[in-house]
Amino acid sequence: MMGVYGLIIVVPCPIKVRIGALGETKFLEGYYVYVGSAQGQSMNLENRLSRHFSKEKKVHWHIDYLLDADVEILDAVFSESAEPVECLVAKRLASRDEADWGPIRFGASDCESGCRSHLIHFGLDSDIKKIVGETFKDMGLNPSLYTHVLHKPSS
Repeated sequence: MMGVYGLIIVVPCPIKVRIGALGETKFLEGYYVYVGSAQGQSMNLENRLSRHFSKEKKVHWHIDYLLDADVEILDAVFSESAEPVECLVAKRLASRDEADWGPIRFGASDCESGCRSHLIHFGLDSDIKKIVGETFKDMGLNPSLYTHVLHKPSS
């Protein structure tokens, strides 16, 4: 299944994380929504989301560095979409009054739409799941909540 997702992350206190070529990057406390996509024949939403929630993965993308720090993924909101709408979702979320752009080029270093970032910051007082769900709906997407079940390795 192809589509777009918003990974909801909580940063409980200000942190600095070395993010690949972006270098040492500051993150304020709050919620962050990482907007990603699974477009193309070799990608699908379930595999992409499952990878984000996994602790056992090679650190490759900007988001991997952040998720390797002292943060927590709360949820992911996703929607099927045959069209690439990742940039439109990021820009729509960032346009909200309570939102701020995340670090410049985070998740958007190869973006051809001129996105400042694909990581959007919100305060901890935000109703973040509602915000992301409403944004998807406002864009004509059909949001669902991704439920990830962690499996303990067998002994």
